[in-house]
Amino acid sequence: MYPNCKYHKTDKQAICLKRKRKGSEYCENNVKKLSSSKNENMSEKDIPVKYPRKELLAGKQLVLKAVTELLTADEVFFDVETTSLKWNSDIIQIAAVSKNDIFDEYIIPSQLIVPKVSDITGITFYDGVFAIHGHPLEAKARKVAVHNFLKWVESKSPVLLFAHNAKFDYTRFFHAIDKEDLVKQFQKHIIGFVDTLEVFKTEYPGLVSYKQDRLVEKFLKKFYDCHNAVEDSKLLQELYNTTRPHGNAKFCTFTSAYDKWICDSACKMKTETFRSMIRKKYVSGSMAKKMAYSGLTLEDLHCVYEKDGNDGLVALLSGDEAMGKPCITKHKRIINSIISYLHKFKSKYVIV
Repeated sequence: MYPNCKYHKTDKQAICLKRKRKGSEYCENNVKKLSSSKNENMSEKDIPVKYPRKELLAGKQLVLKAVTELLTADEVFFDVETTSLKWNSDIIQIAAVSKNDIFDEYIIPSQLIVPKVSDITGITFYDGVFAIHGHPLEAKARKVAVHNFLKWVESKSPVLLFAHNAKFDYTRFFHAIDKEDLVKQFQKHIIGFVDTLEVFKTEYPGLVSYKQDRLVEKFLKKFYDCHNAVEDSKLLQELYNTTRPHGNAKFCTFTSAYDKWICDSACKMKTETFRSMIRKKYVSGSMAKKMAYSGLTLEDLHCVYEKDGNDGLVALLSGDEAMGKPCITKHKRIINSIISYLHKFKSKYVIV
């Protein structure tokens, strides 16, 4: 009809356009109906409540504070020497380095120093005489040494502690400060821990060895007296600052590390109750750990066995998922071995 008009459309195009308009009107009407029906049926409880402004601000402030502390934290490299490799061993030397500031103190142990440790570190403690490589030196009581370290850390707060194979160092450190009831005081100043062993494994995969002395030899071309806490701390600081693998520096917070240590310590104490069973080869060490981590002790097994016999013990070890009880083992040979031990070695603590 109007071939030269720019708004001209063929009949086919006009029909399509009309259908589109109808379709959009239909959709709009349905949306309106749906929204109106929802509003009619919706109660006040269904309406999402926004977080109060104060709570949001408080949350943001906490996050900002944590980030600020992490960015401004003093990097402290520390190391400890202990009486043995046991989880509850005593610290006999604690050292820390922050730039050119060094903390170093020897501590009088309440446990015997294992001969192998003396061979490696040169530290001995006989007849009240604390010596290193045969030369007597001053060592302080744990309470005094730990308080001194707290003052040193306070002067640099907030602090991020770096150690090679950090879990070994900070778990023994927790053992010491827990004994002296100083956990909360240290928690105020120590943000967390960085394990440089994991950092180097991530940053430099494929190395033959990730021991600190080997890394120092490779990257710094130095040989040093390792297993001396001061030298270990100083060289770790130099090693880390030279290679500077910051992109992979993951850390665990003081609180999370301490909470896990508490849990692990409780489980290890329970594992110790199964020592005679392990020694007499009635159960393996891994099975003893499994029972301990499920919350059981040897006395618990004795109590159940004396009260409910074989069936009670089988039920205890097999677990009940419906009741939320973990399955420790359903292996008949293991269960029979445990029953055999309990039958042969009755507990003197169980009242029958």
